Amino acid sequence: MKRKLFRDLFAGIFGFLLLISCKSTPSPAQTPTPEPAPPAPSQSAAVQPAGDPDLAAPDQAALDRLRTARSRAETSRKQALDIDGPGYFPPDWKAAEDQYTAAKDDTKENTLGDVKKTLALYEAAAGTYDDLARRCLPLYYRDLSESLVQARDEAIDAGIEDISPNRLEAADQLIDKALALYKAGESATTGGNAGAENYYAAAEAAFDARDRYHALSRGAQAYRLREEIQERGFDKKEAGNFRLGDESLKQALAAYDGGDAPTAEGAAEDARFQYTMVLNEGWRSSIASLKASAEAERRKALAAKADVAVKKDFGDADASYTRGIAAFEGDDFTGSAESFSRSIPLFIAAAKNAEAKRAAAEKDIRTAVTRVGESEETAREAGILLQERAQ
Repeated sequence: MKRKLFRDLFAGIFGFLLLISCKSTPSPAQTPTPEPAPPAPSQSAAVQPAGDPDLAAPDQAALDRLRTARSRAETSRKQALDIDGPGYFPPDWKAAEDQYTAAKDDTKENTLGDVKKTLALYEAAAGTYDDLARRCLPLYYRDLSESLVQARDEAIDAGIEDISPNRLEAADQLIDKALALYKAGESATTGGNAGAENYYAAAEAAFDARDRYHALSRGAQAYRLREEIQERGFDKKEAGNFRLGDESLKQALAAYDGGDAPTAEGAAEDARFQYTMVLNEGWRSSIASLKASAEAERRKALAAKADVAVKKDFGDADASYTRGIAAFEGDDFTGSAESFSRSIPLFIAAAKNAEAKRAAAEKDIRTAVTRVGESEETAREAGILLQERAQ
């Protein structure tokens, strides 16, 4: 539902603003031409070249039309640039830029012909920019509305509904405000640029909402990192960076509540950076301890010849240990901690099983030796008995 509202809102707002922008600068035909004052007789008038009028000096009306055409081209260029004409249609943007550059480079006002030539170049550039803007508009508002929906979804995914539902609601109210202003603009009936102020205000409210969603998303992410740090006790190990993160988060909240969403987003990003450093360093310290314990148990297992006596048991433990190393090198701290933690009891079990197997083997050897000794004694006694009977 939100997605459709955003799309319809931007479609209406930017369609109207494009129309207003195109109409705001009159074409040369619409520019009223002031009545020229009768020229005072002068020597220059007496030597006006006869014949081709384009060779004559331009009058004020011609110069006014040139300025109007230049202004319109500049306005049309900015409009096409504002809705990312270079990004959507690079070849068309280049064509318009070439026309605009040619008009600027060829600006001459010596004769009426010079003025007419430059004026035609500016008008052509303005027309190309306007055509480009009309083609970009549906793509621009589609992407803009999608970015607004995405920004809101990211804030929700980061947990803002649980962390600060009131701030999310305040951002949503800006969308309601934009829709109300848009409808007010639609209902204006005074003609001309009727409703333009409402449309501009609606666009401003929608952009403000998007900025707020971005700030809420970063703030929620930072807050979640802070929670994890405290749950794992890492805030005591990296107290300095943790304090810096808290300071940045406070600045973000103050800026957001003060209506400065871009500053809030920047401060929240700083907090997220500091908290990430704390979390990573905490994990590294914790994992270093786990790795050392795993290595110690691995050495004991090797000393017990577990890699030979109980190959499968040792292999399972060693595979988990190896995964822990690989995960740590890939900054997968959770996976590394889990793998090292899992390998420690496996190494211990492998060592015990190897020891038990060795003890059983030694017992079997002792039993065998005893039996051999008993057999030899029995044989010796039997030999003595036979000798005695023979005598």
